[in-house]
Amino acid sequence: MDQIISGYVNDGYKINFVEVGFDYQTYNVSEALKKLVDNGHLHKYISISHSAEMHRIRKKSIHEDMKLPQVDFVTVKLDFETESMQEVLWRYKQSDKNEKVANICLLLKGGVSNFKQPETIMAKIAQSMNGDDKLLVSTYLTGVDGKDKVERDLTISSN
Repeated sequence: MDQIISGYVNDGYKINFVEVGFDYQTYNVSEALKKLVDNGHLHKYISISHSAEMHRIRKKSIHEDMKLPQVDFVTVKLDFETESMQEVLWRYKQSDKNEKVANICLLLKGGVSNFKQPETIMAKIAQSMNGDDKLLVSTYLTGVDGKDKVERDLTISSN
């Protein structure tokens, strides 16, 4: 993730972190989020879920637990199985300061496994992205003994 963020920052982009789904993933990006805020490269933190409770938990985590009340936190209620994120991703890339903004969509720590049809959801998210957007996905593979977990990361670009 750091390499992707550095590439955007070096190319003059501001970043939207777009947290997708049911899981609480905010803590997975806390260091990256703090760096973006400190360096003025965070545009918005967008929470997309059908759960108002998940939005509340994420917002509290960022504004209170991480002590980042200055983060522009946006909540979007959306059902991934029936609705597209395309308009949402486009709308929040707009900047009144004419800045370049990229979306980094997050499906981390096995969050994709919470969906009934993960392939369909990932395809819908990828189809919603445009320009320089990225989808970061990580999954856990559990060993035969049920104990060993291996995290695997995958980055999907819109181009």
